[in-house]
Amino acid sequence: MKNIYNQFILPFVTISEDRWKFISWLILLVTFGLLGIWMPLIDNLFVNECRKIPFNNIILSGSLSTFSIVILVEGLSNLFNVKPKGKSKLSKGLKSITFGFTILIFTINVYLYGKSLDINSIDTPKLLVYSIILFGVISIGLATYLFCFRETNWELSADEYVNRQNSEIEESSDSDDDNPLPTDN
Repeated sequence: MKNIYNQFILPFVTISEDRWKFISWLILLVTFGLLGIWMPLIDNLFVNECRKIPFNNIILSGSLSTFSIVILVEGLSNLFNVKPKGKSKLSKGLKSITFGFTILIFTINVYLYGKSLDINSIDTPKLLVYSIILFGVISIGLATYLFCFRETNWELSADEYVNRQNSEIEESSDSDDDNPLPTDN
């Protein structure tokens, strides 16, 4: 299980190697990408009570759903446009799983956007609002993960991966304390 977790977090090396690039991307994404939500909320602070736009209406306007769709498409382009450094099964498998999960979240966002356009047929608009917000947050998190695929410095070639695994095995076998099998000494 630890090995699977290590493989999953491996792309985050991209963020740790160039933090400023990631932070600037995230700030621009949240600041300018979500203007369709920020501006009505800021406008509500300066208008009288009868002209305020309810928060539910801001979310149901489709700004968050379209934002989520666009950032996921941008993230998917990272999977296809970067030339792989290594040809390891690890990177191909990780990209395939990430691609499938992204398509699933993308499809849900498209469905929620369609539902928000047909607001008259919705029985429970609050559930739709909460769903749009939830999948908006998931989309931002997934877009952050997809950001990591912009660079290939995290990918290992098959030889590098095997060598790393072998060195981990050698290190664990060097220690007699960790060896669960009794030795004949």
